[in-house]
Amino acid sequence: MEKSSDGTEPKEIMEIKAYIYMTYENMLKVLAGGALKVRTIDECNDPYEQMPAGPEGEKWSKEYEMAFICFSSLYNSVAMWGHYGDKHKGVCLEFTFPLRQPALYPLDVEDEPPYYILDIELKEDSLLSFSWRKRDKTHLHYCVLFNMKYKKERPAFDYGMVGTSMMGDRLMCNLDECLLTKDKSWHYEEELRILIPLPEKNIRKEEDYFVDCFHKYLTGIILGIKCQKDAESVKKIVELFRKDGDGPIQVYQAQYSEKAFDVRVPGIDKAPGTP
Repeated sequence: MEKSSDGTEPKEIMEIKAYIYMTYENMLKVLAGGALKVRTIDECNDPYEQMPAGPEGEKWSKEYEMAFICFSSLYNSVAMWGHYGDKHKGVCLEFTFPLRQPALYPLDVEDEPPYYILDIELKEDSLLSFSWRKRDKTHLHYCVLFNMKYKKERPAFDYGMVGTSMMGDRLMCNLDECLLTKDKSWHYEEELRILIPLPEKNIRKEEDYFVDCFHKYLTGIILGIKCQKDAESVKKIVELFRKDGDGPIQVYQAQYSEKAFDVRVPGIDKAPGTP
């Protein structure tokens, strides 16, 4: 870690930005309901979603189905806007999650993608939580944001769904690799994922498909290049749905890049020369 210009050590970044692309209409539903809809494997465009290698892979993926919320680390991907942002007519939501501790690498192997333990209010039964039992026998529950891995070979199921351990003063979270691995062709998504447990299909209710603990971390709405709405009118809509405890939500307008195949977002894009 490089020192800053005054010779002091820079502070660890204790937040993570995550983005979701969607249609303008779905954005209105998110604002009105204050909740994000989870995705199941039946709704995915990847037929190998959560399917481990081996003859029992398909059976396992259905028997141990895990829903999830998909984010991306990118807000300016032309492909992501085209595939998930209603062909640039939709929006991209920016979430800013506080971290309980700096980014972690599985088993301290730095060529593996990091994961993030979020410092958010967590309902134990609403997300896949990693718990740690303290000396006073109370349990702390953590929501974890995982980077997806991209490989050519599918990992096998090793029956180690979830594990938690401590390494010094750091909480380490382990998850079966087949839940976090996709083919290399999906790498352009740079996906971040929060996993959601679901009840058995025969007892599921409509509310099981929505999670309502993320709305207070919505910090920005980016309107696509071809979005027919203007930033000022969307700001007024945001104010209509604001709830107690919500922070400010900025509205940005995506623009064409003059030279590259990029999406420019004034107000978010870093200045030239900044890390």
